[in-house]
Formats: sequence, structure tokens, C-alpha cells
Amino acid sequence: MSILQLYSFIFFGFVCGLIALVLTYILSVTMRIMQDRTLTNKFKIHHHNTPRCGGIGIFLSLIVIAMAGIEIPKAIFDPLAGLHLYIACFIIMLSGTFKDSNRNPSIIINITMQTIGFLYFIFSFIFLVVDSVIISMLGIFVTLLFLFFTTNSINVIDGVNGNAIFYSIILLVSLCFVGYQLQINFVIFICTILLGICFVFLLFNFPYGKMFLGDGGAFLLGFIIGALLFICVWYFKLNFYYALTLFIYPLCEFIASICTRWRHIKSYSFAEIFIHLCEPNNYHLHFFFYAQFGHYGVLILNSLCAIFICFITLYYDNTLLLLLLGIGFCIIYMILFFSLRTKKLYLYNKA
Repeated sequence: MSILQLYSFIFFGFVCGLIALVLTYILSVTMRIMQDRTLTNKFKIHHHNTPRCGGIGIFLSLIVIAMAGIEIPKAIFDPLAGLHLYIACFIIMLSGTFKDSNRNPSIIINITMQTIGFLYFIFSFIFLVVDSVIISMLGIFVTLLFLFFTTNSINVIDGVNGNAIFYSIILLVSLCFVGYQLQINFVIFICTILLGICFVFLLFNFPYGKMFLGDGGAFLLGFIIGALLFICVWYFKLNFYYALTLFIYPLCEFIASICTRWRHIKSYSFAEIFIHLCEPNNYHLHFFFYAQFGHYGVLILNSLCAIFICFITLYYDNTLLLLLLGIGFCIIYMILFFSLRTKKLYLYNKA
């Protein structure tokens, strides 16, 4: 695949995204649906009702991937692979949209919908071509954990205009580069299309927040990046530590959120812990940067992440170096977290 084709795919994604997101924005504003409303008794950083329909617009723009096939070693060509991925994306996006459109969404329903989407993806792409049943079950479990983490990771770093979408763009550029090195045309095609769509959404989201990703958009981006990484790891022997290290920033946020909230948890059931992790709060690194530097904080934080991602992209096949880079990022994260953290802690909505 030539460089010219890459740019043409990005432009194509930009056009698709522009059409779908503009229509979605107009419908959301005129029909007053899926609005993130400013309430005095809830923790918010925006001051106007804002559409949370970014995920729907991105999903509609991605319909072009349903026409794409995939070349993999075990099945030379599957013309329905793009459709399978698109259906899985629909299920995941639906779980987030359900959460966006309900004031008190059921965590159990949300997790169940995500699990259905993950299982559909796993069995559609035949990740379990092994002789042992035990290894098959272990493979399902590991894949579910990885996809659950990547799907929810973008949502964890969302909350400040531009942060989630900037980081997603950085991940897509990295994955596109690695896909180009390994000549994985299916991954290159989807990454470049999605890059164009993300650039359009950025115009709506940063810096003034005319449209939010919402949980649907965050889940969708996290899932599709995680799914592409797993395709590369399983079929093209991409280093798994590269896939894991790409999400080291959201992983640090996950751990920080757990440590911050642990003493506030009264019941140690899975649902209770998950609710506490998903509740909005300002005790994240991106909020600290926002408090110190305003909208420039997002640019500073993602510039630091981009430098780190550049190094792991260049050395995507060097396991030892990837581990050292991951440890280094965790140390830098802790230094920034404790030096920039605010004294005022919003742990829960007060409604």
C-alpha cells in the first residue's frame, strides 16, 4: 500500500466523518436528545447543555469498513470480516449509547452488552483455532479481559475536551505505522479511515466542546483499537507487550482511580466496584493539567504521551525496551500526579 493511498483513505474518512457528524449534531441539537445537561448538584466542567452523540456520528462514518475484507494466514481472505467487525462495533457502541441516554443506567446491562459484543468479535475472527479446550477457554478469558480494558480505557481518560480523541489519534497513528511495516492492509485501511473521522470530531470537541464523545464514542474507539491490536497479535505475531504498552496511560489512570476510591467502597461486589470506578470525578491527571493550564493542559499532556508512543512504536518488537519504557512512563505519571494534584476531591455526583 502506497503513501498516496494512505492519505486518500484519511481524506475519505474525513469526508465521511464530516457528513455523519454534522447530521448527527444537527439532529441532536434540534431534537434535544442525548444532551449532557449542566446541573448544579453534579460535578461538571462545562456550562452549557452539550450533545453526547459523537459515538453515533463516528459509528455511522465507519460503515465503509463493512465493505473491507481481511487477509490472514489461517483464512486467506474473508470478505465478511469488515461486516463482522462493524456488527461488533454496533453492539459496543449501543452499550455506551444506552448509558448516555439513561440517567441511572444498569451496570449489569452495560457489562452484559459489552460481553456479547466481545464474544461476537472473538468467534467471528476465529481466535480459538487450537487443539486444547483448556487453552481455548483461557484464550477467551484473556481476550475478554484485554478487550474490556481497552474498551473502557478511553472512557477513563475522557472528561476534558479533546483528551480522549487526541490520545486515540496518537494510538491510531502508531498502529497505522506498525501495520504499514507489517503490510497489514486491513488494519491500515481502518486506521486511516478512523483518523480522518477523528480529525473531524476534533473540530467539534476541542477546545470549546460543541459535541462530546459520550460513553458510546469512548467505548467504540477503545474497542476498535483493541480489536485491531488483537488481530495483529493473533494473526501477524505482533508483540503483545506493544499492544499493552500503548494503553499504559489509561492503565495508570485505572490504578490511580482504584487507589483513590478504595477507602470509599462499602461493598466489595463487582458491580459496586465497577460503579465507583465509572462515576465522574476530577481526580485524574488530565483534570490536574486542565486546572493548571486550561485547554493547553490537554495539548501538553498528549504531547508527552505522543513522545512516549513514538519510542514504543519505533521499538514495537523489542520486549525488554517496551517493558522499560512502560516502567519509565509509570514513574513519570506518579511524579506528575502527586505534584499537580488538587486538594479538592469530587468523588461522586451529589444527586
